[in-house]
This record gives sequence, C-alpha cells and structure tokens, in this order.
Amino acid sequence: MTDFANFNPDFGRGLPELPHNDVVQDNVSAWIVLDDYTQARSVQVRDICAKGAWLQVGGWGNLPDTFYLLVKTTPGDASFRVECVQHLRQDEVVGVKFRRPLSPALLAGVVRQQPEDL
Repeated sequence: MTDFANFNPDFGRGLPELPHNDVVQDNVSAWIVLDDYTQARSVQVRDICAKGAWLQVGGWGNLPDTFYLLVKTTPGDASFRVECVQHLRQDEVVGVKFRRPLSPALLAGVVRQQPEDL
C-alpha cells in the first residue's frame, strides 16, 4: 500500500509524484464539498490510491484543510463520500490523504469511470 507518511516531495523539481505502489493515474470527475455543506465544486481526480489522491482544484484558493470528496463508482448511483485532509498543495493541484483508506472494490469502481460518466 502507498504510505503517505513517508512521502516528502521537493516542489523545487516540479509537481511530485505519488509513490507508485497501487497508484492509478486516471482523470475522473468528482466534487469537493465543504464539511458544513455550504460550498461544492467540481474537480478532477488526477491520481488516486487507497490512501489519497491528487486533485485538480482550479482556482479554489481558500480550500480548507478538511473536506469531503464525492465520487461515483456506477453511473446513475449516488456518489460515495470520502473524508479528506489536505496534505500538499502546488498551485491548482492538491494532494489529499483519505481519513479511511478506500477498499479495493471501491477503488476499482472509481478507476473504471470516465469523466463523462459522472
């Protein structure tokens, strides 16, 4: 499994890569929803693994440290909610840790989706 605790990027060399164990490079649509449900915004999940992801958040400069990520695994079904903690940020890309790791089945469902399915 990917261990974000030992992940120490050097932003001076550009956007860091996630450790490659169990990381899927994919581009799926998702939603960030603030903890108090006052704001929501569409984002792109660039890379995802069981313990975290890289999110393309656009110009959302005041994104709080904790929020929910809503992702679908099956078109037409309700999204599942993942509690996230902002771990790293570079410009419009945010690295997040999931408070609880995704199950292999959930991760596989996210990976199968295409942006137009969501």
